[in-house]
Formats: sequence, structure tokens, C-alpha cells
Amino acid sequence: MTFLARLRSLLAGLFKRERIERSMSDEMRFHLDAFADDLVRSGVPRPEAERRARVEFGGLESSKERCREARGLRWVDDLRGDLRYASRTLAGSAAFTLTAVLTLALGIGVNTGLFTLVDTLLMRPVPVRDPWSLYQVFGLDAHRATAGSFSLREYDDVAMSGVFSQMIADSPVRARLRNQALGGYAVSGNYFPTLGAGTVVGRPIVPDDELPSASPVVVLGHARWQSMFALGADAGRVLWTNLREGLQIIAWAVGGGLVVALVFARILRAMLFRVGASDPMTLLVAPGVLVLVALIAIYVPSRRATRVEPNVALRVE
Repeated sequence: MTFLARLRSLLAGLFKRERIERSMSDEMRFHLDAFADDLVRSGVPRPEAERRARVEFGGLESSKERCREARGLRWVDDLRGDLRYASRTLAGSAAFTLTAVLTLALGIGVNTGLFTLVDTLLMRPVPVRDPWSLYQVFGLDAHRATAGSFSLREYDDVAMSGVFSQMIADSPVRARLRNQALGGYAVSGNYFPTLGAGTVVGRPIVPDDELPSASPVVVLGHARWQSMFALGADAGRVLWTNLREGLQIIAWAVGGGLVVALVFARILRAMLFRVGASDPMTLLVAPGVLVLVALIAIYVPSRRATRVEPNVALRVE
């Protein structure tokens, strides 16, 4: 039997189990009856012929079990039985189950966090030019505690000491724009040239930007550029984005409404007059009208938005 034939047989046994079981019983009964009929035609009485047929054929259940094993359903039955037994055992000991689940969750969470940390810090180099030559400088304060911040004078002293070929500095900053919290770093003018990092559009910060007469310069990350200024957006994308998000909400709402309607219709079946618990016209027309109205409500403002500059239409307000 080829792999596809085995797979087809397994799927049929999983999703059409009752039909398969009924077919096996009918087929085995047919062979028993056929063998008994042959014996009767040879002169053997019917009761004796049926007994000989059963002896010759063997037990029906054992034959069915061999057929299930040939179809690959034996391990499915074993798995189902093991899961049922495990569920009953865990349900009978709630304290043990809770302890086991919390222990597994804690262990998996800690291992995942440690692997992520090790992968980020040790296995993946910093995406800059020559990452292995980067060092972070710390100092000690009067109490011999580690200090990670320096004054401008201290920065200049270390830069002029000649220990390092280049010195860069950064300091975390926070800001708010249109009710959004923005995070970033104030960096020295040689930050981008030293790291060898460039920009997709525009220019990076350069040493001349440190001059008092220079205008402020901001370099945006890719994700922030997409969310605030709609990177790569066009009219069709604006329309499709709004329709896609709206259709997801509609699908969940209509699906949930149909489930609730079917449940309550069965409960209130005695109160309905000439309408079944799952009347097809009701279940099709009512959701169809709701979907149509919702689509119009989404399409009209979305279509209007396509006439606006995409950077404005998709901007996160």
C-alpha cells in the first residue's frame, strides 16, 4: 500500500469511523454467511454450518482489531484511551494537576527566556560593522559602585586618551507626540559613522550636527516610520487594509451570532410558530443583510480615505 493510500485510509478511519466500523461488520457477516451457505449446500445442518463458519473465521472482534491495525487506527485508539485515562486521573487530583501545570509553565517560561537572552547576547552579533571590536565603558563612583553614565568632560577625557580608536555616546530619552510615548536615544555625532550604520532614506546623524548652530536631527526606525508616516502605502492598500480588518470583525460577530441564535432557537423551539430551530432562510438572510450593511459602512469611509494623501490616512493619531 502506497503512502497516499495509507494516508487516505487513515483519514477515512478518523473522520468516517462509524461508516468504517459498519462496513467491516457487514463484510465479515457476509463472509460468515457465505461460508455457512456453502456448508449447508454440502448437506451440513444450518446450526452446525454457522458454528463451523465461526470457528473457521475466528472471533469477529479480533478480526476487526486486525483490520483497524492494518488501517493504522490502532495507535489512534490507544492514544484516545491514554488521553481519557490521563484526563480522569488529573481531574481526580486537582492539586496535583495545578502543581504540575504551574511547574511546567514556569520551567518552559524560564528556559525560553534564558535561551532568548543567550541567543541575543552571545549567538547573534550586533548588526553593525565589526561588532567584536565594540566595548562598553563603565566607571566607579565614590562608593565603588558601578556607574554607567559620564559627564561630557569625562567623555572627552576618555576619547582623547587614545585607548580607543573611536568613542561614541548615547543617552535614553522619552517624548510624547499626539498622545503617544516615543522612546529613543540622544547620540553623539559620530554614532552612525563609527557603527557603519546607514539609512534607507535621508541621512544619518553626522558630527556637524553637534554644533550649536545646527538644526535638530531625528533618525526614525523602520517600525516607527511605518506606523507614523505610512511607509509604502498607496490608495489600494488603504482600502484593502480597512476592508480586511473590518471583515475579520464581521466574521467573528456573524459566527458568534449564528451560534447564539442556534442555541436559543433550540431552547425556544416550543415558542416558534412554523419556523424550525435552524430555518435556512432565517440563518442566511439575516446575517447576509448585516454583512452587507457592515461592508457598506466600512467601504464608504475607506473609499473616501483613498482620496486623501496615504501618509495622512494611515497615520496613527
